[in-house]
Amino acid sequence: MSIKRYKMLLKLHGILGKDMAERLNLLYTSYRSVTRNKRKGLPKWMRAFLIGYDMGRTVHLDKHTTKYKRLQKLKRESKLKKKQDEKKS
Repeated sequence: MSIKRYKMLLKLHGILGKDMAERLNLLYTSYRSVTRNKRKGLPKWMRAFLIGYDMGRTVHLDKHTTKYKRLQKLKRESKLKKKQDEKKS
């Protein structure tokens, strides 16, 4: 985990430092001093952001796996079977 990666992710998603400072309820000057590239260590909120981002990315990738697709197919088949059973009743 690094500050460079954090800044790269913000840039990738079009989030400006001023916007992030506002969301975190920090003064922009405080935010800038914490996000300097030469700073050693990460603030807890930045570490939490990076962990959350990775977790969200993992969940997104899991949705495209064979297991996820198989579960979705089973759900659709189950709903279809229920509808057919209701029509027979």
